[in-house]
Amino acid sequence: MRIALATCATLPELFTDDQMLAEALQRRGAEAFPLVWSSEEGRTMAPDLCVLRNTWDYYLRPVEFLAWAEGMAARTTLWNPFPLVRWNHHKGYLLELATRKLSVVPTVLVKQGRHVEIALLAGAAAWNEVVVKPAISAGAHRTGRYRAEDPAAQTHLNELTQDGDALVQPYLSSVEHYGERSFIFIDGVFTHAVRRTQALAEGVGLDRTMERVQPTETELCLAREVLAALPAAPLYARVDLAPADDGRPLLMEIEVIEPRLFLQECPEALEALAEALVRRTPGQ
Repeated sequence: MRIALATCATLPELFTDDQMLAEALQRRGAEAFPLVWSSEEGRTMAPDLCVLRNTWDYYLRPVEFLAWAEGMAARTTLWNPFPLVRWNHHKGYLLELATRKLSVVPTVLVKQGRHVEIALLAGAAAWNEVVVKPAISAGAHRTGRYRAEDPAAQTHLNELTQDGDALVQPYLSSVEHYGERSFIFIDGVFTHAVRRTQALAEGVGLDRTMERVQPTETELCLAREVLAALPAAPLYARVDLAPADDGRPLLMEIEVIEPRLFLQECPEALEALAEALVRRTPGQ
């Protein structure tokens, strides 16, 4: 069985976590190998299974990436499934989940070409500080934190909406002390949680392990509710939460395309993912 672990051109040998995943798959008899999605080989190969792992440049070329993922899904089995990938690539999904009564960080989606006055918006919502970022992004790409009345916030938003959709959210000060918590699910089962330091600069934290933490029942309940609300069941998922000022956990993001899964921090999750992939390989 040939299992491709899709990656990007800047990580042709995969990130450490996913090198470990390849080794775990190889121990189970699979031929597991990295495949740069944007390469000629990536556009034509048809492995038995393709797993999205380190395609960490997808947000720079989302149209091209989605076309590639759809093509790969037509040639073989893709995890996570393409319809879920398409749904998750634009963070407008936060508004959809909020309409389903899930606890989501307050989010205003500003469509490309539209104008919204941040100072008026923040004043009406009583937001002292805001985060402004693209609706299609990863790794804090073009993300900024501002005082709500700072003209730079408006300038940043205007620049973003020239190119695409953007989000405006309140800054949650809890990330400075409590941290953002990531909840990892493999094959529908919660495996572990880690505390992540705030990352408002690109690439922060890629070279560090993270601290495993014990989730509260309230956090785990919300994470499971989010997972259940997805339009399709993911093989792997990461639910990122942070507390509101009143302590309630809020959904920051749900990552089902290519999230870092912190497998170094949880060997049992690594083995569970490898087992799940082998089970899903045709012919097994």
